[in-house]
Amino acid sequence: MAEPYFQFRQFRVYHYRDALKVGTDGVLLGAWAEVNDGEKVLDIGTGTGLIALMVSQRAKVRVDAIDISPAAVRLATENFARAPFSDLHASDCGLSDWLSGQYAQYDLLVCNPPYFTHAQPPADGALHLAKHTIGLDPATLFNEVKRLLRPSGRFSTIFPAQGQEEFFLEARRNGLEVLHLTAVHPLPERPAKRLLVTFVPRLVDMESNDTLILENEAGARGYTEAYKQLTGPYFLRF
Repeated sequence: MAEPYFQFRQFRVYHYRDALKVGTDGVLLGAWAEVNDGEKVLDIGTGTGLIALMVSQRAKVRVDAIDISPAAVRLATENFARAPFSDLHASDCGLSDWLSGQYAQYDLLVCNPPYFTHAQPPADGALHLAKHTIGLDPATLFNEVKRLLRPSGRFSTIFPAQGQEEFFLEARRNGLEVLHLTAVHPLPERPAKRLLVTFVPRLVDMESNDTLILENEAGARGYTEAYKQLTGPYFLRF
């Protein structure tokens, strides 16, 4: 049986074995996060390596990618090896362990974090590791992010609009301010389901607060021009 994969314009992401598959949240964050040539990037909870690959397509950067799942790290490593980008490195490591062994700081941190803080975790072991907040609750995440960011650095992430208060509270507790926020709506008439947010470790006036609608009104089938413009550099269909 052929191994399942998702084909992007410049790279292919295999998502077999027990790691999470390519999903909308990861694609949104990978396409949305600002990245510049020469930066040092850390991808927290890399999974298949999708976000690391997406930022590497847009800029010449070094990316360290970490995940607590050894199987996910093996898969990300294989995806990196097949891609036309050279400076990607995956490690089987949790964020706390990574922090304890690091002395360098990063220009950009990206994370598509687990959301199942209060819900029943998945029964499958691999999904449990990938999706449940094991050692990566918002308080831990923001505390360790702050310590890994350069003073001029950025932390870009995506999380549910419902329950957002906990994320913003922990960010403020750790001295992180919102630089850019995009509310993601599935349809024009639906409330926001996700928030794309860039935090910075310094006082700052919010640069922008905007909205992204993924699909046209119900029954009209098709993605919005804004979504096509954001993901067009990656998706073959656009």
